[in-house]
Amino acid sequence: MRRSTRLLLTAGILLLIVLAAATLWWRYTKNNRESALYYDPPARTKTSGCVIKHALPDPGCTPGAVDKSATVEIICGRSTKEVRNTSRSIDKATFAAYGVSRNDGVKRENDHLISLELGGADNDIANHFPQPYEDSEKLIRGELSDNELGAHAKDKVENWFHQRLCDQKNKVPRPGARELLPVLQKQMAVNWVLAYREYLQRPRARKARSR
Repeated sequence: MRRSTRLLLTAGILLLIVLAAATLWWRYTKNNRESALYYDPPARTKTSGCVIKHALPDPGCTPGAVDKSATVEIICGRSTKEVRNTSRSIDKATFAAYGVSRNDGVKRENDHLISLELGGADNDIANHFPQPYEDSEKLIRGELSDNELGAHAKDKVENWFHQRLCDQKNKVPRPGARELLPVLQKQMAVNWVLAYREYLQRPRARKARSR
């Protein structure tokens, strides 16, 4: 084999190696960029015997789930009515997993753990749990324990987080709205009660004491 031929063959092999490495790096960085756009909850591990504790769903039954196509721009540019269409089968399976009924005298809603306002998945049972309603008057007066909080308090967190996200979208932010979205999704999924106490109740309580 001539020397020139060997050089060309070596160059070709090196070029293929470089292209393969570049492709792998592009895929790796692409996956990292995509995963940074939303919170990635753990998998659902239970389908029955689920228990709500301190107004939080059973993490094995309801770890949360997100709509990976829902970007900040989409979330802030639509109404949740456009994507709220939970199937009857998921509704029934959710209540069955938690061993409760709509006819047991307790007022509940089939709630999304990560709200649609924050890009939560609608038709994924991992994002659903039967959330009781709490006493609205006691909620206003701040008289409810963590275990007594319910759908109304969670709605307040969802609305506030959504407003915070979309306000951030229109700023020159640090962190930006895209970086903020997975943070808010995780806070809703892991402990929305803590978020309620920290962001919505404590500031008001401090304000009331300062008067």
